[in-house]
Amino acid sequence: AKLEEELNCSICLNIYENPILLKCGHNFCKHCIENVWESQTAKGTYSCPECRAEYRERPPLQRNLKLCNVIERLLSTQVMEKQATVYCTFCLETPLPAVKTCLQCETSLCEIHLRKHNESVDHILIEPTSQLEGRKCPEHKELIRYYCINDGICVCVTCCVAGKHKNHNVETLAEVAEKRKEEVASSHLHLFNQTKDTEQTLQQLQEHLRFIDAAASAEREKIITFYSEIKELLETRERKTLDAIDAEAKRVLDKVTNQITELEMIKDNIQHKMQEIMDLRN
Repeated sequence: AKLEEELNCSICLNIYENPILLKCGHNFCKHCIENVWESQTAKGTYSCPECRAEYRERPPLQRNLKLCNVIERLLSTQVMEKQATVYCTFCLETPLPAVKTCLQCETSLCEIHLRKHNESVDHILIEPTSQLEGRKCPEHKELIRYYCINDGICVCVTCCVAGKHKNHNVETLAEVAEKRKEEVASSHLHLFNQTKDTEQTLQQLQEHLRFIDAAASAEREKIITFYSEIKELLETRERKTLDAIDAEAKRVLDKVTNQITELEMIKDNIQHKMQEIMDLRN
């Protein structure tokens, strides 16, 4: 009941139906919050009905999947509990839930009828159930009381005395149950030890995984530093080589430019002399 109270929508006060999670952390039914925001559209702002947190734009509807799963499991459990409820056989007008079932009488009893029943007879009582056929011998329709070790099945008294299981090794159900409990306890202990070993191995593997991750990160940083240094050396070498090429090119260009200048001066001088010769000739 306390869990169910925590799963109630604060708008409709019922269990969440298709719950929506807001950014502020509060949950509401999808149709409930949509109705609230429709009424706030004219204001231009939207707010959480519980904490009044405001949003300038209408927030997108984000379905709370975990809460949906919790509600689904709760509702299915309630349905199963309701279906599994066994009622008293003798309460006719207002049936009350049974607290015990009598195997001999094949009836289920509430608290009141159980007291009356125990005053008159001393029968075997079990937890309330409506499935009594499985506790009877299908051949003799008698209550099953023994377990046949030879055939590995539960049998009644007639089966042991005059039936197919006559002269077989039999034990009471209580004895077999105690042996089975010891076997189950032993299996549980074995599985518990296996779980501890598995958890220890898992922890070792997780530590190894963290070590590998740390080693890989360190190696990665080492390689990044190494190639950064290589890149820096290459860039320095590149700048020096380019500067040397530029200096050599400038030296050669300057030399060729000087030669061109000298040749142009010689050419001008020759042309001047040729002009003088022409003038003398004329």
